[in-house]
Amino acid sequence: KITVMLLLKYLSYVFLQLTLCEAIALISTAPNPIEKVSCLSTSSSLSTVSDFDQQHIIDQLGYLPSNLISVPARSSQQSSHPVVLKCYPLGGGSKRRKTKAIQNKTPFPTLYWLACPLVHRAISDLERRGYVKILERRLFDEADGQQQLNDAHLRYAKERWDTLKPNDREWVLTSSSDRMIHMLKDSGVAGIELWTGTSTQAYIKCLHAHYAHFRGSKTAGASGNIIGQWVHEILIKEFPECL
Repeated sequence: KITVMLLLKYLSYVFLQLTLCEAIALISTAPNPIEKVSCLSTSSSLSTVSDFDQQHIIDQLGYLPSNLISVPARSSQQSSHPVVLKCYPLGGGSKRRKTKAIQNKTPFPTLYWLACPLVHRAISDLERRGYVKILERRLFDEADGQQQLNDAHLRYAKERWDTLKPNDREWVLTSSSDRMIHMLKDSGVAGIELWTGTSTQAYIKCLHAHYAHFRGSKTAGASGNIIGQWVHEILIKEFPECL
């Protein structure tokens, strides 16, 4: 019995040390929540995001993205907190990714970023329940469903490319890899390859990304994203409190 007790105490001690070490490592690598990193063409854009929104974004993400442009969609609840962020296509991502980038020009193809954790969890629940496949089947049943989805991808890619300032577009075309050019200029929502009509079917990669595009692009007068619209209709019925 004594041997067993000593063994349990030793294991508890080792576990505690590992836990402390992991916690220290997480703290040392976590982004500074109040840090506003100036990068590329976006350093001035932070001034267009209110202090109210900035604090909410820090609460949501744990930090303020250095490539933040605006808050194009927010909650309809009394708090009116940010739901979707619009981000500059260069200079975003983690510090680790930035240190590997040339001139801090990390590609960031996610133009519209779903920041609200409530909405994020609700959509994750839909994905766990198989809604990616459910909406894909619905998409294939629609007469022009796949074309509507492809049009959304094309709009996303064009808006991302147009969001870059001319000097940054020139840098991407002349100084970056073919992969990076394709990522920023041609890839669709969630970085998906565009459907050409020659494959058997288009497919859905991430409901979160489609929903962010739907909510974020509505303020720009775009015709939207069919998958994001369907997700929104489901959220209204099943999770109205998070909208």
